[in-house]
Amino acid sequence: MTCIIGYSKNDTIYMGGDSAAVNSYHEIDIRQDRKVFIKRDMIFGFSASYRVGQILKYDFKIPDHNHNLTNDEYLHSVLIPKMIGTLKEKGKTIKNGEISDLSILIGYKGFLYEIQEDFQISQLQIPFCACGAGANFAKGAFYVLENNKKLSAKNKILKSLETSSYFSAAVSPPFYVLKLKSK
Repeated sequence: MTCIIGYSKNDTIYMGGDSAAVNSYHEIDIRQDRKVFIKRDMIFGFSASYRVGQILKYDFKIPDHNHNLTNDEYLHSVLIPKMIGTLKEKGKTIKNGEISDLSILIGYKGFLYEIQEDFQISQLQIPFCACGAGANFAKGAFYVLENNKKLSAKNKILKSLETSSYFSAAVSPPFYVLKLKSK
């Protein structure tokens, strides 16, 4: 289910998501609770488990970033262990260091990261990333739209989500886009 797409431009992260929730019987619900949110100095977008997203939004306390650590060191050695601990504490099962319903985009200090099932952190060489069932459609659309000077970053994300929903039954409007300027 889902499509989340993020874009990093000029120390600002734009992130958008759809509203679909698809269950194993291929039924679709359009949810009111959003898959993209800002918490402190991070922007999050989640796909797969709404429960994981709710834990991150309401229970996860973002640890302080010791300025002696690079962003990568902080994310790998401080943020991820805290995230794993919170997910376990709230009842999520983590087997062999993995959680089967985890796919998250995070924007932090102007950079875009993807956290995958095994808690690895991926940062692409391109300034955009997507996750969820419609990710490849959204990435393809964004690739074509990226250099379009007539469209704002928000509208490029919206067009990418629209494209994803056209081709994937697991992606559906309404779409929401947030932006977070790095401090």
